[in-house]
Amino acid sequence: MKKLLKITLAGALAVAAMASCSHDEVYKTQVIRDFSMTLDGEPWNIYYNTSNMPLFIYHEDGSFFANYSTSYRFSLEEGNYRIFATNMATFITPPTNLNNQIIEQDPEGKLTFAISDPVHYKAGDELRLALKTRTGKLRLRSMDTKPDKSYAFVRAIVTTPISSYSVANGALIVGDATSYEYI
Repeated sequence: MKKLLKITLAGALAVAAMASCSHDEVYKTQVIRDFSMTLDGEPWNIYYNTSNMPLFIYHEDGSFFANYSTSYRFSLEEGNYRIFATNMATFITPPTNLNNQIIEQDPEGKLTFAISDPVHYKAGDELRLALKTRTGKLRLRSMDTKPDKSYAFVRAIVTTPISSYSVANGALIVGDATSYEYI
Protein backbone atom coordinates (compact mmCIF):
# COMPACT_ATOMS: atom_id res chain seq x y z
CA MET A 1 0.00 0.00 0.00
CA LYS A 2 2.82 2.43 0.88
CA LYS A 3 4.60 1.56 -2.36
CA LEU A 4 1.50 2.28 -4.42
CA LEU A 5 1.00 5.59 -2.59
CA LYS A 6 4.62 6.63 -3.28
CA ILE A 7 4.35 5.77 -6.98
CA THR A 8 1.06 7.64 -7.30
CA LEU A 9 2.49 10.68 -5.50
CA ALA A 10 5.64 10.66 -7.68
CA GLY A 11 3.53 10.41 -10.85
CA ALA A 12 1.30 13.28 -9.75
CA LEU A 13 4.37 15.45 -9.03
CA ALA A 14 5.86 14.63 -12.44
CA VAL A 15 2.63 15.56 -14.25
CA ALA A 16 2.36 18.78 -12.22
CA ALA A 17 5.99 19.70 -13.01
CA MET A 18 5.46 19.21 -16.75
CA ALA A 19 2.22 21.17 -16.77
CA SER A 20 3.54 24.05 -14.64
CA CYS A 21 5.44 25.78 -17.46
CA SER A 22 3.74 26.75 -20.65
CA HIS A 23 5.71 26.55 -23.89
CA ASP A 24 6.08 30.35 -23.97
CA GLU A 25 7.94 30.39 -20.67
CA VAL A 26 10.61 27.90 -21.72
CA TYR A 27 14.10 29.37 -22.08
CA LYS A 28 14.96 28.90 -25.75
CA THR A 29 18.60 28.11 -26.46
CA GLN A 30 20.49 26.30 -29.16
CA VAL A 31 23.64 24.31 -28.42
CA ILE A 32 26.31 24.85 -31.05
CA ARG A 33 27.52 21.37 -31.90
CA ASP A 34 28.31 21.44 -35.57
CA PHE A 35 30.97 23.97 -36.50
CA SER A 36 34.17 23.87 -38.48
CA MET A 37 36.99 26.24 -39.25
CA THR A 38 39.50 26.39 -42.06
CA LEU A 39 42.73 28.36 -42.27
CA ASP A 40 43.61 29.39 -45.83
CA GLY A 41 41.46 26.56 -47.17
CA GLU A 42 42.97 23.84 -44.96
CA PRO A 43 41.09 22.41 -41.94
CA TRP A 44 42.19 24.24 -38.82
CA ASN A 45 42.72 22.20 -35.67
CA ILE A 46 40.12 23.77 -33.43
CA TYR A 47 41.74 22.35 -30.30
CA TYR A 48 45.05 24.09 -30.97
CA ASN A 49 45.89 26.62 -28.25
CA THR A 50 42.59 26.21 -26.41
CA SER A 51 43.43 29.03 -24.00
CA ASN A 52 43.26 31.34 -27.01
CA MET A 53 39.42 31.49 -27.03
CA PRO A 54 39.25 32.22 -30.77
CA LEU A 55 35.47 32.66 -31.20
CA PHE A 56 34.06 36.17 -30.83
CA ILE A 57 30.28 36.48 -30.85
CA TYR A 58 28.41 39.74 -31.35
CA HIS A 59 24.72 40.56 -31.54
CA GLU A 60 23.39 41.49 -34.97
CA ASP A 61 23.71 45.21 -34.12
CA GLY A 62 27.45 44.81 -33.36
CA SER A 63 27.30 44.85 -29.55
CA PHE A 64 29.57 42.33 -27.83
CA PHE A 65 27.96 39.09 -26.61
CA ALA A 66 30.66 36.55 -25.67
CA ASN A 67 34.11 35.12 -26.30
CA TYR A 68 34.37 31.32 -26.37
CA SER A 69 36.94 28.61 -26.71
CA THR A 70 36.42 25.94 -29.35
CA SER A 71 37.14 23.08 -26.95
CA TYR A 72 33.63 22.92 -25.54
CA ARG A 73 30.13 23.13 -26.90
CA PHE A 74 28.27 26.28 -26.00
CA SER A 75 24.72 27.50 -26.23
CA LEU A 76 23.24 30.66 -27.68
CA GLU A 77 19.80 32.12 -27.20
CA GLU A 78 17.64 32.01 -30.29
CA GLY A 79 18.41 34.95 -32.52
CA ASN A 80 20.86 36.29 -35.07
CA TYR A 81 24.54 36.87 -34.38
CA ARG A 82 27.75 37.88 -36.11
CA ILE A 83 30.61 35.52 -35.34
CA PHE A 84 34.27 35.58 -36.32
CA ALA A 85 37.36 33.65 -35.27
CA THR A 86 41.03 34.51 -35.00
CA ASN A 87 44.24 32.81 -33.97
CA MET A 88 45.43 35.95 -32.14
CA ALA A 89 42.66 36.76 -29.68
CA THR A 90 44.93 39.12 -27.71
CA PHE A 91 44.56 41.73 -30.48
CA ILE A 92 40.78 41.84 -30.09
CA THR A 93 39.49 44.13 -27.36
CA PRO A 94 36.03 43.11 -26.17
CA PRO A 95 33.59 44.55 -25.18
CA THR A 96 34.26 46.97 -28.02
CA ASN A 97 31.46 47.21 -30.58
CA LEU A 98 32.21 45.14 -33.68
CA ASN A 99 31.95 48.21 -35.92
CA ASN A 100 34.72 49.90 -33.88
CA GLN A 101 37.01 46.85 -33.72
CA ILE A 102 40.27 47.73 -35.50
CA ILE A 103 43.55 45.83 -35.52
CA GLU A 104 46.64 47.97 -35.95
CA GLN A 105 49.28 46.79 -38.41
CA ASP A 106 52.37 45.22 -36.86
CA PRO A 107 55.19 47.69 -37.62
CA GLU A 108 57.83 44.96 -37.71
CA GLY A 109 55.75 42.65 -39.89
CA LYS A 110 56.68 39.60 -37.81
CA LEU A 111 53.27 38.45 -36.57
CA THR A 112 51.24 35.99 -38.55
CA PHE A 113 47.63 36.98 -38.06
CA ALA A 114 44.65 34.96 -39.26
CA ILE A 115 41.05 36.11 -38.93
CA SER A 116 37.73 35.25 -40.54
CA ASP A 117 35.22 37.69 -41.88
CA PRO A 118 32.25 38.07 -39.51
CA VAL A 119 29.54 35.67 -40.63
CA HIS A 120 25.85 36.19 -40.07
CA TYR A 121 24.69 33.28 -37.95
CA LYS A 122 21.26 32.15 -36.79
CA ALA A 123 21.35 30.08 -33.60
CA GLY A 124 20.95 26.40 -34.37
CA ASP A 125 22.34 26.52 -37.92
CA GLU A 126 25.62 25.01 -39.01
CA LEU A 127 28.59 27.31 -38.31
CA ARG A 128 31.41 27.51 -40.88
CA LEU A 129 34.28 29.96 -40.41
CA ALA A 130 37.00 30.45 -43.02
CA LEU A 131 40.07 32.08 -41.51
CA LYS A 132 42.48 33.82 -43.87
CA THR A 133 46.01 34.93 -43.18
CA ARG A 134 45.94 38.72 -43.23
CA THR A 135 49.70 39.24 -43.18
CA GLY A 136 52.13 38.87 -46.00
CA LYS A 137 55.77 37.92 -46.25
CA LEU A 138 58.34 40.34 -47.52
CA ARG A 139 60.63 38.66 -50.01
CA LEU A 140 63.74 40.39 -51.26
CA ARG A 141 65.42 39.36 -54.46
CA SER A 142 68.98 40.24 -55.23
CA MET A 143 69.69 41.95 -58.51
CA ASP A 144 73.34 40.86 -58.49
CA THR A 145 74.46 38.93 -61.51
CA LYS A 146 77.39 37.48 -59.61
CA PRO A 147 77.18 36.46 -55.91
CA ASP A 148 78.81 38.95 -53.57
CA LYS A 149 79.78 37.48 -50.19
CA SER A 150 81.23 40.73 -48.85
CA TYR A 151 78.03 41.87 -47.14
CA ALA A 152 76.12 40.12 -44.37
CA PHE A 153 73.16 42.48 -43.81
CA VAL A 154 70.52 43.82 -46.14
CA ARG A 155 68.70 47.08 -45.42
CA ALA A 156 65.19 47.34 -46.82
CA ILE A 157 62.81 50.27 -46.51
CA VAL A 158 59.17 49.43 -47.16
CA THR A 159 56.48 52.08 -47.51
CA THR A 160 52.83 51.11 -47.14
CA PRO A 161 49.63 53.17 -47.02
CA ILE A 162 47.84 50.48 -44.98
CA SER A 163 47.59 51.37 -41.31
CA SER A 164 45.12 48.85 -39.87
CA TYR A 165 42.41 46.25 -40.49
CA SER A 166 38.68 46.71 -39.86
CA VAL A 167 37.14 43.53 -38.45
CA ALA A 168 33.49 44.46 -39.08
CA ASN A 169 33.71 44.65 -42.86
CA GLY A 170 36.95 42.71 -43.43
CA ALA A 171 38.74 45.58 -45.14
CA LEU A 172 42.15 47.17 -44.92
CA ILE A 173 42.17 50.77 -43.71
CA VAL A 174 44.28 53.08 -45.83
CA GLY A 175 45.90 56.01 -44.07
CA ASP A 176 49.07 58.07 -44.43
CA ALA A 177 51.96 56.20 -46.02
CA THR A 178 54.25 54.81 -43.36
CA SER A 179 57.81 53.62 -43.92
CA TYR A 180 59.33 50.69 -42.08
CA GLU A 181 63.03 49.89 -42.06
CA TYR A 182 64.23 46.30 -41.83
CA ILE A 183 67.84 45.26 -41.38
